[in-house]
Amino acid sequence: MQTMTITAFKAHALRRIGQVAASKEPITITRRGLPVVEIVPWKPKTSENPFGKLAGSVLYEEDIVSPAADSGTFEACK
Repeated sequence: MQTMTITAFKAHALRRIGQVAASKEPITITRRGLPVVEIVPWKPKTSENPFGKLAGSVLYEEDIVSPAADSGTFEACK
């Protein structure tokens, strides 16, 4: 990975961006010796079909209307 100062990058930005695109190697830009930003090559997103992504993620419960506990439990809590 290459490292360069922000001043050097400002002077040759278009050339450096072209180098990153061609070589696929990122460049770290520093200001006063500290990393500020990293220029990375573009990676296109995969054209994954969104349908079916949530398949199997929903739980099925038999009866959602009746209480979770029997009535004796509620009487004991009084």
